[in-house]
Amino acid sequence: MGRRPVAVPLRTPGAKVGQARVGMAYARLPLRGGARAQYPEPVR
Repeated sequence: MGRRPVAVPLRTPGAKVGQARVGMAYARLPLRGGARAQYPEPVR
């Protein structure tokens, strides 16, 4: 059973190129049920 990575948006203040806002994301494995499903603190 394969698991595809999940894209998690990464919001950083002042992430711009010129005047355009830049959207960033990183990938992680999906969190399934049980104790592992506790989401970590958001990355800032």
